[in-house]
Amino acid sequence: MPSNKETGVTVNAYSDADYANDQTTRKSSTGMLTMVNGAPVQWLAKQQPVVAKSTCEAEYIAAAEAATLTTWLQKLITEMGITIARPTMHIDNTAAVQTANSTGATRRRKCIDVRYHYLYDIVQKGEITIRRIPTTEQYADILTKPLKAMLYKRHQTHIQLRLPPPYPTTTRAPHHSRQEECGYIQKNKSDARTECARRTVQHNSGYIQTTVQHTTVNKT
Repeated sequence: MPSNKETGVTVNAYSDADYANDQTTRKSSTGMLTMVNGAPVQWLAKQQPVVAKSTCEAEYIAAAEAATLTTWLQKLITEMGITIARPTMHIDNTAAVQTANSTGATRRRKCIDVRYHYLYDIVQKGEITIRRIPTTEQYADILTKPLKAMLYKRHQTHIQLRLPPPYPTTTRAPHHSRQEECGYIQKNKSDARTECARRTVQHNSGYIQTTVQHTTVNKT
């Protein structure tokens, strides 16, 4: 695993949420992506288990889940004897960033389930850094919702996503119109019948020739 000698391995995590996108339950979706030295190593796209009351809460829950996976990865790399810099969490929601960084009690934080305050805890301990980024740079966005073609291509390139090659298809006629394609098939059928007739003639000729020779020998 390549690393920077001065800062060690760099870990950048991206978390995003699509607020209340489920039309039935109104639960939000979580998307997260962790990149080590610029290469994606873990990602997640799932529905949140609780109904978030605001976009901030949905983004905070997504960030908390991403932080859990990121700190696990940090400890794994450290146990392997590799120096690792403090991970950075990238969030595109200002309110969620403020909730994670705020040291005082807030009404917004009180409404969020206790289990998701793991993010707040590790931020206060200095184990992870929270960074506000614009939505156009939120690469986890590709895991939560359909995107416009240009933005999708940008995210796809950044996370090094490669589409699988197409399945091999049988060779078809080099024509486009239905009429030309039918003509191509008829031509192939005609060529096949011609070849069959030629082989039949050759077979019959050989049979006749063999019969004549056999008859001549008997007469002799």
